[in-house]
Parts: sequence; structure tokens; C-alpha cells
Amino acid sequence: MFYGQGHAVKTVAPSDGRATEVSGISKKRLLSDDDMSSSDCTMSYMGTIARVIVLRVSVMDATEIYAIAAGGTFALLVVARFLSHLTRLKSIVSVLIAKHLTYPLSAVDAGRRAGTLSLINMIFLFIWLHLSFVADLLGISLRRCRGSHRAAGWMVMALSATHAVLMSGRTPFPLRDVRQPLRTHRTSLVTLFLQSVLFLYRNGVFTSRGCPRALVTCLVRGDDSDSDDRCTKPIKIRVALSRPLRVRPGQYINLWMRSVSWWSWAQSHPFTVMSWSPVEQSALDLFIQPRHDLTADLLRHVEVGHGVSLSFPALVSGPHGTSESTGQYETVLAVASDFGVAPVIPYLKQLVHSYNTSTSRTRRVHFVWQLRTLDTAIAVQPWLNELLQDGVLDEGYILTISIYVEFGQITGDRMPFGGHERAFVYKGSADLQDILQTEASGERIKRLTDVQEERGDVLVMVSASAELRDRLRDIVRGYLYDNVRMLELEFQPD
Repeated sequence: MFYGQGHAVKTVAPSDGRATEVSGISKKRLLSDDDMSSSDCTMSYMGTIARVIVLRVSVMDATEIYAIAAGGTFALLVVARFLSHLTRLKSIVSVLIAKHLTYPLSAVDAGRRAGTLSLINMIFLFIWLHLSFVADLLGISLRRCRGSHRAAGWMVMALSATHAVLMSGRTPFPLRDVRQPLRTHRTSLVTLFLQSVLFLYRNGVFTSRGCPRALVTCLVRGDDSDSDDRCTKPIKIRVALSRPLRVRPGQYINLWMRSVSWWSWAQSHPFTVMSWSPVEQSALDLFIQPRHDLTADLLRHVEVGHGVSLSFPALVSGPHGTSESTGQYETVLAVASDFGVAPVIPYLKQLVHSYNTSTSRTRRVHFVWQLRTLDTAIAVQPWLNELLQDGVLDEGYILTISIYVEFGQITGDRMPFGGHERAFVYKGSADLQDILQTEASGERIKRLTDVQEERGDVLVMVSASAELRDRLRDIVRGYLYDNVRMLELEFQPD
């Protein structure tokens, strides 16, 4: 059945040789069912469609016909104009390619240009002592800087190989002409010397205080842990600085400890600073998950010492990384998993301090922590207790903590954590959909009954596993029109 302009057009299948009626128009049966071929059927069907189109056009209004004709003419003119520009652009591009790429270049020229491009990309590889300085200069995260550095390294390798293949045996390379390379080497040596002196000065090597010291402590003993996995035994490092540093939430330092192992002198490791203060700090606390290389060696030393804290000489660079502003949000939902608590704690401390000093708009902070076992929470309990004690002002409070544990002995579905009424441990996984819905509604914030208050913005801060971040992105996507924003911190415990 075809519909058009209120007129129904019906096609009735022919039967036993009778005529077929199409919208009041009679047509005779062309062929019988026995001698009709497939091609003839197609032609007959196309003829029927053509008659219907003609009938449809005949009942169209004159205004519609004029609009279609004018629009089609305009569209054809636009397409023709666009094609003429494409033809002109094609000729220009072909001339440029022939002028600059096809005719003047030889294999030697291509090899020389490959070498030049390799040197240009090599600047990014050796511009500074550590990639953290480059990340700070560009204002990007260390992870993205490492990805760009890796891509530049592959590009340098490919261009250098191309240069070596195309230039070998075709261009003389006199070793006696070394004046230009010597100038470059001298400049690089002077730059390296200045950077090294600045680095040593910041660490107080030339003062009577000496270089910083790192005090390493294992927070969970082997016989107290529910799991034999070495990655679940957190390590605390307190770095006593020679010169105080002011560290913002989310920033990290690079730690170099030459006496940990025979190979540690060639290693430096970035660690997120867990301590925070509104003023400069003379000691920094680090919360570390042992994995491999330097952190695995540190855990091995502490285990050999049977839990006794060990002190190592260290050198520190930083602080590095970016810090996000959180004071403009009315509600902050912080989500972490396992060792993702390290960058979250400084933000919570800053929010609590801003609440006590009335320097931010934040009125509620909810920290949701997903854990495999309760060992990590017990290790972080001193920091959490300090937060809960500081987060009370005039019988009001800002911070609530919810800890979800997948494995471990928990009495009931919920039990208090650390004797506080604002921190609870739950069994299982967190229902992030329900939690975000509650926080976005603002029902947990006490408001004045006689004043119409506008609901503020909500920040979802996350430092968690990739799976948990993916789940949270899908949930936050449904609350974008409710002034909900998601912030992924620089450190992610992947």
C-alpha cells in the first residue's frame, strides 16, 4: 500500500485473468502465470511503480513542484561549484608535490631530511634530566608525557635507520671535521651541569644538614595479613627534607635511593605525596604498593629486618604534577580502589581544612573506598581518623567514609570503622549508581527550610582500577545535565 496526499493507492494481485485496479485505473493482465518470466515480472512491476509516481506527481500542489525544482537546481549549482574548487585544489596539490617532493629530491636528500627530523625529535627525548620536568612544562600528566616520549623514541629510531640506509656509502663523512658537533656537545654539557647543580642545591647537599633521609616502614606484617600476595603489603616512607617544600594535593615527587640495591643508583621512582599542609612541609609521607624493582627491594629489606623501620639516604625532585581545584563544588564524591587512596587523602585534607576555615563552597564530602581485604584500610586508619576528627565544626561535619570489602571477616553487612559514626565498613561491592544518585540529589545536605537554595555542582573524583573507572563513566554520563563532573586523578592504581 502506498500513501500520498491523502489518496490511497492499492495494488490487488491479479487472479484468474481478471483486470487489476490501481487507484481507480484499470490495467489488463499482461501475461498469464504460466508464461511470465522473471524479467517480464520485473518490467511489469516497474511499470506499475512508474504509473504510481506519475499519479503522485499529478496530485502534487504547484507550490511543492516549484520548491522541489528550485531546491534541486540550487543543490546542483552548489555541487558544481564545490567540484570546481576540488579540481583547482587537486591541481595545486599535484604541483606542490611535484615541485617539492618528486623532482628535486634524491635518495641522498631524503636521507639527509630523515636525519634532520630525527635530531628534531631527539630534542624531546633529552630536553631534561627527568620526564616530570617536561610534563610540568607542558602542563600534562606524567602518563601522557611517557606515551609521547615513547612515540618520539620510535620515530627517532625509524628516522635514524632510514638516514643510515640512504646515506651509507653515498656521502663522505670526514671524522676530522668535528667543530659543529663539539659546539653542540659543549652546550649540552653546560646545560647538564647547571641542572645537576640546581638539583643538588635543592636537596641541601652543600649544607650542613646533608641530603634527605627516607624512613621505610612496612605497615602490615606477614603473619597479620589475610593474603600472601606481596602487592597487598603497603609500605610507608617518610622523607625528611633538607629544605621544606609546599606540595599541593595530587602532586608527586621523584625519589632516588642509591643504596637500596646494586642497580638502584640508576633508578628514580615517582611517588604520590599523601601528606598535605597549607604551609611548607619539612617531611613528606608516601603510601606505596610494592610491585617490582625499587619498591620490591624496599619490601625485601623491611621483611628481613622483621618489621623494623629502615633509613636510607635519598634525593628528591619535585613536586611535580597538576592539582585540581575542588572548592567550587557543593558536593565532592571521592571514589578509590585499593592503593588509589594515596592521591585522594590530600584532597580530603584540603577540603576539610577549607570547610573549617570557611574558604570553599563544599558542604559535603563522601569518600567511597573499594578494597579486596581490610588490611589496606587498617594501614591507612591513622590518616582516616585524623580526617574524621578534623572534619567536625560546631557539631556539624563534612566528611563521610564508606569502605567496601570484597573478602574478609566482617560482622554483619555493616560495621563501624575506627569507632566513628561517620565511617562504616560494608561487605561486597559499592552500588555506585545508588550512591551517585543520592549525592546528586543533595538530600544529605542540611538546608534552611524558609530559604530557597539552589543546588550546587557535584564533583566525582576517582583514583581506581580501569574497570571501576569505566563503570563510573557510564553512570556519570547520565547525570551530566545535573551539574555532575568527573575528575580522574593523575595516579591510577592500574
